Amino acid sequence: MEIKKENFLLKNNKYKNVIYWILLSVLLLHLVFYIFVGFKAFMNGDSTFFIDYSVEQIQSGKVFPENWVHANDFWIYSLIPIMTPLIKLGCEVVLSRQIAAFIQSVLLVLLIIDLFGREIKDKTGLKIALVLIVSGISGQFIFEIFGDATYGTIAFYMLLEVLLFMKALNDESKHRKLFLSFFGIILALITTCSLRFPIYIGAPLIAVLLYLIYNNKIKKEYIIIMLTIVFSILVGYIGHKYLESKYILNTTYDTNYIVEDSNMLQTNLSKMMFDFLTLCGSTNLNTRGLQILQYNDEIIVSSPYVVLTFFRFIFALVTLIIPFLLLKHIKEMKQSEKYLLLYTVFLMIIIVFFLLLGNLARWFRYITPVLFFMILLYPLCYRYLFSVENKRKILFLIYIILCVITSLYFVITASFDFKEFKLRENYYQHLTNFLCSVNLEYGYTYGIGANIFYTLSQGQTRALQIDTKKSEVREWLCSKDWIGTDYYNGKVYLIKEKNATRLPVETVALRSYDFDNFKIIIFRSNEVFLDKLKELKGDDE
Repeated sequence: MEIKKENFLLKNNKYKNVIYWILLSVLLLHLVFYIFVGFKAFMNGDSTFFIDYSVEQIQSGKVFPENWVHANDFWIYSLIPIMTPLIKLGCEVVLSRQIAAFIQSVLLVLLIIDLFGREIKDKTGLKIALVLIVSGISGQFIFEIFGDATYGTIAFYMLLEVLLFMKALNDESKHRKLFLSFFGIILALITTCSLRFPIYIGAPLIAVLLYLIYNNKIKKEYIIIMLTIVFSILVGYIGHKYLESKYILNTTYDTNYIVEDSNMLQTNLSKMMFDFLTLCGSTNLNTRGLQILQYNDEIIVSSPYVVLTFFRFIFALVTLIIPFLLLKHIKEMKQSEKYLLLYTVFLMIIIVFFLLLGNLARWFRYITPVLFFMILLYPLCYRYLFSVENKRKILFLIYIILCVITSLYFVITASFDFKEFKLRENYYQHLTNFLCSVNLEYGYTYGIGANIFYTLSQGQTRALQIDTKKSEVREWLCSKDWIGTDYYNGKVYLIKEKNATRLPVETVALRSYDFDNFKIIIFRSNEVFLDKLKELKGDDE
């Protein structure tokens, strides 16, 4: 009798579907709200760089503005082709960015549907994958994938290429050559944009092919797709170097790929694990772009956050070990499931290698696409790890529901202040409003991100960064046209933190304002400010 009850709970789709559709509806509504409203609180210099580049495209009339400095990673071009025409047609700059992020998010969800609906053909797996991904996982994860959207772009291209890879190796496919052609063209194009993509896509897929060759007879298809990967990366690399030669982009990093000593390895390992926990929502309640609601300020013994963060810690551990548990069942899996699992495992190994052996540890965002694919393994976990005892499947579904609810809780509390019962404002919004109120149209920042001010002010004020190590304007993610007296030569400002040391350039300042945690120093003209900087740089040399 007990067995029948368990079977009823598992097989009666009516109740499960009601729960699923309620959850998914709430999550989708929240995701749309987050992209169009909640994300404004988290915008930072990196997020708003897209807008600056679109505006520069319009002003210069060129797809690749010649005077743009260090575009660096051209993953941005999945958003910019949508943003630029919208802005040109008169759409508000932030809204144009949100529309682009929304369209990309829809495409990413459609790829997940294609993966589980057509390739793996698992309706239950599709439901599990969608509710987990759309829930946002954590404040940081939803920021990277759907808000800031940079790693949403990377995840989109990675999943697209994995799907094309699966279709090209599908024995039943009638369009294998077409899928393989698309695969090669896309890999070449995105490699031209950024040399991260051979690491994210090419290397793990080659490892998958080598595994297949090792465990099966060498097939012509394996060799053809491996040669396609190598050739596409080579073509993309040549294209990338061409763009570098034209100063359109730059990917030079001050990075060592070999650890200098054991202490560095230990530091990288602890940093990587902490950052992984942050992405899983168990070590930090906020996102990179939000400078309030810090973990140490909010977590106290009596707080409900303690229970929630502990559960998220369990979620992080389960997510981490799932790929390795599934490897024991790889022989039972469909071909498409094997490809997804192997790709995820090899991707984990490759990214961990780069994070541990070099200075990349300071960029925890590299873990984001790895976590994205680890979440996509949850449906396989449901199918293969709990096939013997039905009661465990029910417990696993309850665990997933709890994951989704806690994800939504953390994401909502990061963007909505329940104490004040209002949406959280961007950390720099009041400062930007003040700059506009005193008619300060142009200036500089010291130790503070600059791009954000143009976006928050709807173009009323622009700020560039002063290099904290050198006495000069930092040419980074900006146009050279914006630097110098030809662009602006009226009254300018310099923003720094209140507790920052007095700067030598302040000796020629007219006056200053204190505003919140900032000090705003005013100079008579841009020429006066830049001349003083040149003088100080000369003294340093």
